[in-house]
Amino acid sequence: MRKIIQLKSNKQLFKKSGLLLIALSLSLLSYSVTKTSTGNGNWNVAGTWSPSGVPSPTDDVIINHAVVLNVTIDIDPGGSVTINTGASLIGPSFGIDFNGSTSGGAVAQLINHGTMEVDNIIESTECSYSKIDNYGTLNVVGSNGTTAVFLWRSKDTVYNHTGATMNVLNGKYHTSNQGWTSCNGGNGKPTTINEGIMNVYDMQFHAGSLFFNYYLVNVSPSPAPGIWMSAWEFHNYGCILGGGIEFNGKSNNSGHNISILHDNSKIYSEISVASSSQTLSGVDDDNNNSNNACAYSTVNITNSGTITGEFNLNDPDGAVPGTVGPNVTLGTGNCGGPSCAAPTCAIDTIRDTNVIYTTDTICASIDNGMSNIRTTIVDCAGAMNNSGNVYTALTDGCIAITRSGVVGYNLDTLCIVKTDTVTGISDTTVAIISNLPKRDTIRDTNVIITTDTVCVDVELGMNADSIYIVDCAGAMNNSGNVYTVIPGTRVS
Repeated sequence: MRKIIQLKSNKQLFKKSGLLLIALSLSLLSYSVTKTSTGNGNWNVAGTWSPSGVPSPTDDVIINHAVVLNVTIDIDPGGSVTINTGASLIGPSFGIDFNGSTSGGAVAQLINHGTMEVDNIIESTECSYSKIDNYGTLNVVGSNGTTAVFLWRSKDTVYNHTGATMNVLNGKYHTSNQGWTSCNGGNGKPTTINEGIMNVYDMQFHAGSLFFNYYLVNVSPSPAPGIWMSAWEFHNYGCILGGGIEFNGKSNNSGHNISILHDNSKIYSEISVASSSQTLSGVDDDNNNSNNACAYSTVNITNSGTITGEFNLNDPDGAVPGTVGPNVTLGTGNCGGPSCAAPTCAIDTIRDTNVIYTTDTICASIDNGMSNIRTTIVDCAGAMNNSGNVYTALTDGCIAITRSGVVGYNLDTLCIVKTDTVTGISDTTVAIISNLPKRDTIRDTNVIITTDTVCVDVELGMNADSIYIVDCAGAMNNSGNVYTVIPGTRVS
C-alpha cells in the first residue's frame, strides 16, 4: 500500500515539476519590441525610451533625439537600430557588436539617417545575416593597431548611400569571409557599396569580399597605409584618391582576384600589382575610348600580376613592367590630378498613355551589369495617386497598371526602382502616366423633320468647355440632318 501511495506521489511531483519547468521556460522567452527615444539621454537609462526600459539586442530601436552611447551594445537577429534625420547616436568610447544568424531568417540591421560616432563596429561571424545602411554621417573613431575597428564578415552589405559620408580615419576597415564558398552556394560574400564619400586610413578587402565604388574614396591622413585590395572582385566606377592601393591576391578566392576599372573612373594613388594571381582590368562599357578609366600612380608602378583590358595607366616614367595587355594605354599624364567631380547620373524617364479602365504592363530598362532584379514602386514625386490607378510591381523592372476612370495627361509620377539582389545596387526610372478617355457609342432614333438633343458622357477629369463635331467615319451627311453643337452644356 505504501508503495502505491509513494508511486502516486512521485507522479504528482513529476507533473508539478513539469509544469514548473514549462512555466520557467516561458518566463525566459524574450520578445522583440519597438523602443523609441523620448528625448535626449543615455542609452542605458530606461527613461530615454518608450516604452520605458533599456533596449535589448533583439529590439527595434528608433532614435529621434541625441542619444549618448555610454555602453557597448549588441544587435541580434531580428534587432535593429535606426537613427533618423536630425538625430544622433554618439559614443566614441563604445562600440556596436553584431551577432547575426548564420541560419537565415531575421537580419541584424543598423540604419543611419543622422549622425553616428562610435569606437568600433564588429560583425565577426562569417556568413551571418547582418546589414548596415548609411544615409547620413557615420564615424568610427577607434584606433587599435592592426586589429580592425570596423570588421565585416557578414554575407550581406555595408551600404554607404548617395550623399552619405563614412569616416574610418584612425583604424582599419576590414572585410572578409574565408568560408564564402559555404554561404548561400558561394553567393554570400561580404559586400561594400559606396555611392557617397568614404574617408579611410587603412582599408582592407580580403578573401570572399566584394567592393563596388561609385563615387569617392579618400585615403588619409598621410602617410596612411592605404587600400589592400585582395577582394574576390572589385569594381571602380568612381574615384580613389591618395595614399596607396596594392592589388594583391588571396588563395581563398580560388584564383578569382579581379579588379575592374569602368568608364569615367579614376585612381590617383601609389599603385602596385603585387600578386601573380591578381588581374587588373579596364572595361570600355560604352565602346567610347574617350572616357575610358584612368589610373595614375604617383610612383613608378610595380607589377607581378596581369594588367589587361582597355584603360589608361600612367606613372612618372610611362613604363609598366610585367604582363600588360595591348589595349592598355601607358603614359605619364596625371588623369586630371587628385580631384574628383561629383557623379552625374542620368535617371531614365518613360511615359505610358492608355485608355481608362484597361490594364497594361510597362517595363523599365535594366542597366548593364545588373541581374536578379527585384522591382519596387516608390511615390518619388508625391504625385502617384492622382488618378486612382493601381500599380503592381512585377519582376525585372516591369509593373502592371490597372487604370481607373479618371482622364488626364501626366496624372501620376512614380519611380520604378530596380535592385540587383546580389550586389544591392539600385537603379531608378521615373514613369509618367496619362489616362485617355475611351470611345463611347450612343444611338439616337427619332421621327423625321423633328429637332432633339443628345448628350454624351463626360469622363472624370474632363470638362465640356470645348465641344465639336467631327465626321469620323466619312458618313455623316447621308441623311441631310443638320448637327449643331450647344456650347457649355452640362448634364450632371
